[in-house]
Amino acid sequence: MAYYRPIDSLDELMDGGVRERFNDALARIWDNVFDPNTDAGATREITMKVKIKPSECRDACSFHVDVIPKFAPPVSLSQTVMLSQNDNGTVTATEITSQVPGQLDIEGKETFQKVVEFDKATK
Repeated sequence: MAYYRPIDSLDELMDGGVRERFNDALARIWDNVFDPNTDAGATREITMKVKIKPSECRDACSFHVDVIPKFAPPVSLSQTVMLSQNDNGTVTATEITSQVPGQLDIEGKETFQKVVEFDKATK
């Protein structure tokens, strides 16, 4: 047996499902706002798309609601890398950090320079 109830507000739509989806999207937006890896000044959005398609007889309709959050993307990471090339063509890339090699970090671990060697590229 089908039950009918008037749609009086957005809160009641789909047994509160639309409100629930909006609140979930808003909570995810708040998480994104406080994510230190995103641009604080970037605009976040929540788009609600409502599609209503009446039946041929116009006595019923299909009702679809999408709640779509748009987050700020992670900010780019950048670093200066020093490059050198030896006589046989091997390239050495060294990341510049504020830590002095051999210095202890905040956790008491010794720091080392990050060095990566790349063999000469073959064509």
